[in-house]
Amino acid sequence: MATTNRPEARFLMCRPEHFAVSYAINPWMDPASWARDECAHFAAVREWRALHATLLRLGATVELVPPAPGVPDLVFTANAGVVLNRQVLLVRFRHAERRREEPHFEAAFRGLQARGLIELLYLPGAFTPAGLDEIRSRIAPEQRIEIGGEDGDRLAANAVCIGKAVVMSGASEQLRHKLEERGYRVIITPLPSFLRSGGSAFCLTLRLDRNSVPDSTAERAAVA
Repeated sequence: MATTNRPEARFLMCRPEHFAVSYAINPWMDPASWARDECAHFAAVREWRALHATLLRLGATVELVPPAPGVPDLVFTANAGVVLNRQVLLVRFRHAERRREEPHFEAAFRGLQARGLIELLYLPGAFTPAGLDEIRSRIAPEQRIEIGGEDGDRLAANAVCIGKAVVMSGASEQLRHKLEERGYRVIITPLPSFLRSGGSAFCLTLRLDRNSVPDSTAERAAVA
């Protein structure tokens, strides 16, 4: 997953009014543990608001999808589709539990429509040998940052990059040092509630300002 960066970064988000871990479709999700935690929802709301405020403080514009009951993972707007050149290819979810999100995302994009190189951060263990060969053949060593298991477990690569600011739920001192050496400013906004569902900062946002034609005046970065 990659993001291009412009002075006016624009994201799609959804307030977590109905967020919960109410089913399990990945190894992170434990509905029983969530149900026992009386503060889980309040923590999620607080964490989301902190991420939202951070993006606004960095100069981003945030469009909102209206929250809706019965679709707890609507907050993970990164899954809504692929946006490029102000066009969107909407998602078709594999799991039935998430298919209920599709009309909500479509309605949100219809509303937006009516209103008329790279730095690479990745977890090697998440890729096949062939995938790693592809990365290493395309991205020069000085433009790659490999993260370890500790940062992988906290989904550190699931981050949002705006210019030279990298917003993530957590990072080891080693990773923070690597990023700062490359000139990036690391901003930590903890999102442990959403990690319980297998998502983090990147998953909670969908970049709306990607373009296929490079902008020579804008900085570019990627988080994968």
